[in-house]
Amino acid sequence: MSTKNYPTVISERTLDEGPVQLLKEFPEDQFNLAMPARVIQYLPPGHKIVLSTIKLNVEDEKKGDFYPTPKQSGRISPSSQALIKIGNAAGINWFKTHITKERQPESYELLAVRATVWGQYIDMTGDLKIVTNSKSIDRKSLEATGLSKADIAKRIEFAVERCISGAMARAVKKEFGIPSSFLPKELGRPFVAGRLMPEWDMNNPLHAKLLMERGQHAADRLYGKGRTEEPEITESTVLRRSEEEPAGSETKPQKASPKPKSQRADLLEVKAEIKRLCQQLGKKPPQPLDDMTEPNLRGFYQYLLNQEAEHGRK
Repeated sequence: MSTKNYPTVISERTLDEGPVQLLKEFPEDQFNLAMPARVIQYLPPGHKIVLSTIKLNVEDEKKGDFYPTPKQSGRISPSSQALIKIGNAAGINWFKTHITKERQPESYELLAVRATVWGQYIDMTGDLKIVTNSKSIDRKSLEATGLSKADIAKRIEFAVERCISGAMARAVKKEFGIPSSFLPKELGRPFVAGRLMPEWDMNNPLHAKLLMERGQHAADRLYGKGRTEEPEITESTVLRRSEEEPAGSETKPQKASPKPKSQRADLLEVKAEIKRLCQQLGKKPPQPLDDMTEPNLRGFYQYLLNQEAEHGRK
C-alpha cells in the first residue's frame, strides 16, 4: 500500500494550521498507529516528527513477522522481531539488559532464565521516556507443555536470546498500545511510528557542528573506531534446588555429597581449585570466575567435586 499521499513529517509549520489529527491523516481501516498520542497539538521549539511506516509480512510465516495466536482460530500475533522493528522506528534506544540465570546447585543444570530490558525514547512533547519489561523461560513450565526433550533443550539453549527479544517486544507492545492479536488483514495494514527529531539549520554553526559529530560517530560505529553506545549487559546466577526431588528421597537416606576440601578455603584457593578441576574434567565456568559471587563460586566448586567423585567411581 502506497503512503505517498500521507504526511511523512509533522513540523511547527504544519501545526500553524491547527492540531494534527493522526486518525484523520491515517485512518484506522488502513493503518495501525504505533504512537501513544492520537492528536498532536504542539512540538518543542526547533523539532519535527518524522513518521515511518512499517509493513509486516502476513503471507509467509517463515519470514518471522507473525505467528498463529494460540487458542484463537483465524487470528495472528506480531512476533518479537516485528515489534522490535516498530520500536526501532519509534526511536527506542535499548541501553541496559540484566539476565538472571537459575541453576540447580548439585548438577549446575540451567533451570530458568529471566531478562529485564530498559530502553528510552523522546516522546512527542520532548520528554525522555523510559520503557522496561521482562520475560522468563522456565524448564518446569516447558515440561508442562508436553514439548519433547529435544525441543526443551533447544529452547533452554537459546533462552537468553529469546528472553531479551521477548522483553523488548513486551515493552514496545505496552508502550504503544499494540494489541496481542489481529485478523490477518488487520496486521497487514502498515504500522505508523513517529520519532521526534531536531530541525537542523545548516546556516547555524552550532547545528552544523553537531551534525558533523553525529556523522563521525556513525562512521566510528561502522568501522569500529572510537566510542560506541552498546547497551550495558549485566548477569547474575542464582542457585536453587528443583521443586521436585527424586521419588523416594523422603524415605531413603541420601548419600552425602563430597564436601569441599576446606570449608573455610580462601576464595583465591577456591578459584585455583575450580581452574584445576575444570581443566581435569573438561568443564567451563558459566561465567568469568571474577564475576561470580562467593555463594556461586562455592556452589560451582561443590558441583565440580561431585563430578570428580563420579569420575573416580567409574
